[in-house]
Order: sequence, then C-alpha cells, then structure tokens
Amino acid sequence: MMSDRRLLSVLMVALLSCAVGGDSRALECPAGSTPRRGVPVDDSRTWANGIREAEWCERDGMKHGPYRDWYPSGAQFRSSLYSEGELHGVRTIYRPNGSILSRSEHRNGRPFGEAIKFASDGRVAQRTTYRWVGERTEAHVRTFGKGGLPLAEGHLVDGKRDGPWTYFDESGKRDAIEVWKGGRIVSEPQLELEDSPEP
Repeated sequence: MMSDRRLLSVLMVALLSCAVGGDSRALECPAGSTPRRGVPVDDSRTWANGIREAEWCERDGMKHGPYRDWYPSGAQFRSSLYSEGELHGVRTIYRPNGSILSRSEHRNGRPFGEAIKFASDGRVAQRTTYRWVGERTEAHVRTFGKGGLPLAEGHLVDGKRDGPWTYFDESGKRDAIEVWKGGRIVSEPQLELEDSPEP
C-alpha cells in the first residue's frame, strides 16, 4: 500500500505537470481534440534567452481549441483560439509584465472585427476595424497619442496602405494627408495650412 508521503508526492507531480509557465488552469480541449505541450512544429519562435513553451489542443494534426504560450520567464505571452488549424476567436498578446499589448478577433484565419493595441500605460494606442470584401481584407486604422488625441488614420487592403491617410499634430489638428495605392504612396503629402488673411 502506498504511504501518505508517496501518495502526496505523486499528486504533487501530477498537479505540477498540468501547470506550464505558471498558469495552473487546466487546458480545456473541445471534444475529439487532445492537449499538447512543447514547441509547436508550425511555429519555431524562440526568445533570446530560450525556447518558449506552449500548450494547445490538437485534432487531426491541427490546432483546434485554446492555445497559449509563455515567455521563458514563465509570464504568459499569448492566448488564442483555433478551429481546424486556423485562428478563430479572440487572440490576446501580453507584455512580459502581464499587461495586455493587443487583443484581436479572427474568423477562419483572418482578422475580423476590432483589434486594439494598448500602450504600456494601458491607454488605447491603435484601433483597427476589419471587414471582408470577398477575398480581400479591408481595415480602417486609427492611432492615438497621449490623452487619446489622434495621430493618424487611414485604410489597409490586404495589409497594405490604400487610399488617403490623414496625420494629426500633437494637438489633434489635421496636419497632412497622403494618398496610397497597394502599399505605395501615389501623392506627396498635402500639408494643411492654417487659414490666413490675404495680404
């Protein structure tokens, strides 16, 4: 019969094996998928001080369900949801100190809805709204400075600047406009000049 001390040590090992990188919540995989742990073969990201750890759910050789990984320090780096190998749901990326760097939504492997990037002080630094037009992914991007004042605003088509981009000065006043097409600038910046009386 197993001694209480031996039983306790077996239970401790079992509990510790469920906790990767300091996150003690068990990974809840959808029916038919299996929990995995290690470095995913389709993502070889490493850090300067070591290989990251990850855990995810897998079905038929593809990520399916929750996915999370950690910095070598043990702080969580990212949490995502997958469906049949593609991002499908909310993805959150964290800084090493635990604060949120970004939060975005994906559908069928493509960005969808709103994505927000946060400055280190917690304020919104960038807000991007995605929509699909056929096979194209279009996005409206707005960046913000301290105090929430706008810095820039424009559109992306399939990740490339496309159309007018407006830039604002530190007071939030429109400063310049550029026109882009397919990721290339097609007009020189048009500077906004203050109205001045005729001489």
